[in-house]
Amino acid sequence: MRHWIKVGVELEGGWNKHYGDVANTVRGAQAHDDASVHGTTAPYHGEIVTKPSESLDSILLDINALWPDAVNKTCGMHVHLSFSAMDMSILADSAFWKHYRARWWSWGEQHRGEDLGTFWERWHGHSTARRRPERGADPSFCKAAFKPAEQLKLQRDRYTQLNFCAWLKYRTLESRLLPMFPGPKGLGIAQNALVETVDIFETYLNAASFPEVSEDFDLVLVNDVALETYTELLPSRAPLVEIHPPIPLTVRRGDFYSFLGVDPRLLLPFAPATVRDDTGAEITDDDEE
Repeated sequence: MRHWIKVGVELEGGWNKHYGDVANTVRGAQAHDDASVHGTTAPYHGEIVTKPSESLDSILLDINALWPDAVNKTCGMHVHLSFSAMDMSILADSAFWKHYRARWWSWGEQHRGEDLGTFWERWHGHSTARRRPERGADPSFCKAAFKPAEQLKLQRDRYTQLNFCAWLKYRTLESRLLPMFPGPKGLGIAQNALVETVDIFETYLNAASFPEVSEDFDLVLVNDVALETYTELLPSRAPLVEIHPPIPLTVRRGDFYSFLGVDPRLLLPFAPATVRDDTGAEITDDDEE
């Protein structure tokens, strides 16, 4: 079963002609300035982003047409994959982080005899592309850190090998681990690495499953108030959570729910229901028996 929806790639590097002109040769590709890219032997430094595609073969062809003329350690190849919200929640589990790291270690070992550029430096989280890092800031552009909760909730610290900040803006998960591979074989290695990236996500999602959701209810009446307690095992593999909302046994006009720990003044009263008889006329409280 295929889980990813679309894939797109950011290519950083130097081109012998302006990268805007290069991007115009491929439909949907966009050129961007990138101050982190510098020092290549080509005169024009920047970034080209492919159009997201449902076809991996299409992206491989785009990479072939857009590949830069020169790269160095300041250049990264970032892969964006879009997923459903359910699949994203699975990928936010630390078990996927272990799978991701192990798979890239294995891939790197298989390609030990080839020029992988700064792959191992980036795998260890030591890639430093900034010319002048902010004082006290971590200069790495692909830190070996896993922070899905912080990135999804606070949109902070996106420079990690897996960047969940991209979900809010693009509905994607960004893989920032890969460098732009140097040398005459760099393009071929990059295409192989893109196929590997997609397979890493797909292999994990096809093997992963949520535990069965279970709920246990208990109802107690206290002074005409129904106190309902339920325990739920959440799909996120979070620990058991108990919730105790006191709910009125009958709902009358002006009644409202009150939840423990919530100021009642913040809760709005129920809107009265509109009830009609067989003729379509509204039945008011005075009409009801």
